[in-house]
Amino acid sequence: MARESIHGATHIAFDLDGDGSPDYTQAYRGPVKRVFLFRAADDANPRHHVVDWDDLDPANERHLFLLLDGVPYDAMAELWSEGRFRLFHRPGLLISTLPSLTDPSFAQILQAEPPCGYESCYFQRGRNRLTNGTQTYLRGDNEPWNSALDYRLNFIEDAIMYLFPGYVFRRELENARRTLLRSERHHPVVYLLSTDGLGHMQKRTEVLRYLRLLDRWIERLIYEQGARLQITMLADHGNSFVATEPFRLKELLQQAGLHASRSLKKQGDVVVPEFGLIDFAALYVFDANTLHRVVEVCRRDPAVELICYRQAQPPGIIVLNGRQRALIHRVEQPVRYGYVQLSGDPLRLAQTIRRLKQIGQLSEDGLAHDRAWLQATRHHVFPDPLHRIWQALTENTRNPADVLLSLTPGYHVGDPSLDAWARMEGTHGGLRAASSNTFIMSTALQVPPWQRPADVLKRIQATVAWQPRVGGSASRSPAHQKTQDISQVIP
Repeated sequence: MARESIHGATHIAFDLDGDGSPDYTQAYRGPVKRVFLFRAADDANPRHHVVDWDDLDPANERHLFLLLDGVPYDAMAELWSEGRFRLFHRPGLLISTLPSLTDPSFAQILQAEPPCGYESCYFQRGRNRLTNGTQTYLRGDNEPWNSALDYRLNFIEDAIMYLFPGYVFRRELENARRTLLRSERHHPVVYLLSTDGLGHMQKRTEVLRYLRLLDRWIERLIYEQGARLQITMLADHGNSFVATEPFRLKELLQQAGLHASRSLKKQGDVVVPEFGLIDFAALYVFDANTLHRVVEVCRRDPAVELICYRQAQPPGIIVLNGRQRALIHRVEQPVRYGYVQLSGDPLRLAQTIRRLKQIGQLSEDGLAHDRAWLQATRHHVFPDPLHRIWQALTENTRNPADVLLSLTPGYHVGDPSLDAWARMEGTHGGLRAASSNTFIMSTALQVPPWQRPADVLKRIQATVAWQPRVGGSASRSPAHQKTQDISQVIP
């Protein structure tokens, strides 16, 4: 490989057969590679073949949608800055859902129906029971977006991914490549799950090393396809890259006289789904009295950074951080949010509010447009918090929780059996930027500098006529019949 500058444009030439002449050349326009020259294989017909991406209509080109799991924005931005992934335009910030988990995020990105639960182990309100997380996961019942995929890791390798993430990642790349070479789909969709295993089990430097391998894999793919392939690549959520220890939430509740149960039958009953090892927890409670007891216990524990729950009067969502307490309220048409500091500032938004006032985007009654909050908080420690918290307790799943916890960095909750063998080097799920901020980048279009999961598809469709093949969830929870909506009775 040789790099040189000709007429101000950088060229990279590859001598693939070792004969001293370049077989394949890439040329930059600005910071990205846009022109590709292939030497003719037939010496009797020595005409070179040139592909200039700027001369092609992206709507007519084959387009790969590459979905990664758990890759943070700052990791991809760092690699792009060092010269990696330069087939793509500059990556844009994609702020995940709350919880910053796969199923809610990809459901919004691909415009599928909301999943039944935040994770595969979830509480079915209508049936008043906790599902079997493993069975739900193996059946794909909580993944209505999964039907859009042309490639996904098989369940055997899925089972060992967190034990051997590097091995599975390499296997996944090769299997995905074979799928693409066989596929005749104009818009194939590939989902690489093992990047999440890398983020949970490897340190940041190792994750970056594997992502550089992904860059080489993409380069090879473009060469094999004769540069007649466009790619849009994105992920569902970030990763903290902070080693974590278990937070024994159920034990904490039981020590306080509450009952961690699989259903809600009496006062004091609390259902706590446990599946992956994440820095987020969803709790379902029997009644308002039980909810207040849960909140009081959790707010005193250092492992809990934020607590969120709905209330009826005044209507809205209460957010707590220790003794700090605030109210989020919302009005429709257009959607506007307000943030009332009742005691302290749990979401650290006082400075943001002052700035919104200064630029005239906060009304006299303390409301600002939904998109104004997004723009003002996109680089916040809790990015886009009002919209994300509101959605988490209303729209992100068909069985929204009564109480949500976002944990302090360094802690995780989840299936305790996994703690026996998993040494966590990072996690996600909570409201913080590290867990929430992921990326989107494309060879075919320059993406916005920031956006939400629900914005992605319509912006892609402005350039590419892609409609994901998504359906509903296989397991539908009936309407709430046996457990009440606690928010309607909480004063």
